[in-house]
Amino acid sequence: MWQTYVDNQLVGSGNLDGGIIVSAADGGTWAQSSGFSLSAGEGAALVALYKNPGSAFTNGVTVGGVKYTVAVKADARSIYARKSSAGIVLVRTSQTILVGRYSERHQPAVAAQTVEKLGDYLIENGR
Repeated sequence: MWQTYVDNQLVGSGNLDGGIIVSAADGGTWAQSSGFSLSAGEGAALVALYKNPGSAFTNGVTVGGVKYTVAVKADARSIYARKSSAGIVLVRTSQTILVGRYSERHQPAVAAQTVEKLGDYLIENGR
């Protein structure tokens, strides 16, 4: 089920080039797209980040060994971070943290909307 969300709703949208779904409880990876994965400890760090999302403005967010800078949004639901013209969008639901990665060929706002829309669906369905 989780892999289908990554393949069809995140990467399959054409608005992202990578997607990962991790457990909001322990940061374990539930699904990921080819060529995009979390390095050791990054899932747990994402879970910890949501305990104090404002710290992302100071510390940034590291996903897949790449450190991204947060300048726009970091709250209890969503964190948007960039590195150059690429970036990541994180959305927390009751069970998951969705991670969407976009490159310079994608529109950041459309990438964010794609991840947020899946987040809305999962929240509405108790996931």
